Order: sequence, then structure tokens, then C-alpha cells
Amino acid sequence: MNREIEDHGVEFIPANNDRAGGAQLIYTMLMSGELKISRNCVNTIESIKTRVRDEKEPVKVLKVVMIPR
Repeated sequence: MNREIEDHGVEFIPANNDRAGGAQLIYTMLMSGELKISRNCVNTIESIKTRVRDEKEPVKVLKVVMIPR
């Protein structure tokens, strides 16, 4: 897929898998109003409600499986 994307002039940028940083970014964006979630995004809203902090590393969020409705 990367080759296909690059063939169209789009630069490939590897994903950042920093879950702790991602969780902090989402929290900050929600609190500042920079990120808004539609009421129609039921699974997203429910998944945010179920996030649990990792007791060993409080800055991190435990990885859990979310079963869509």
C-alpha cells in the first residue's frame, strides 16, 4: 500500500503508536474544545467512557477490547 500511495505523490509517514501520548492528546483536545464528537458516534463515546488507567503506569490507558453495539 505504501508504494501505491507514494506513486501518487503522497509521502509515507510511519504511524506513531504512543498510546499514552495519544490518550493525553485526546483528553487535552476534548477539554479545550478543539475536538468534538458527534452524538451519532455512539461507539466512540462508549469507548471513551470505558478507558481505564494502567495502575503500574498511571499516564497510560489499559488496552481493552470494545465490542460494538
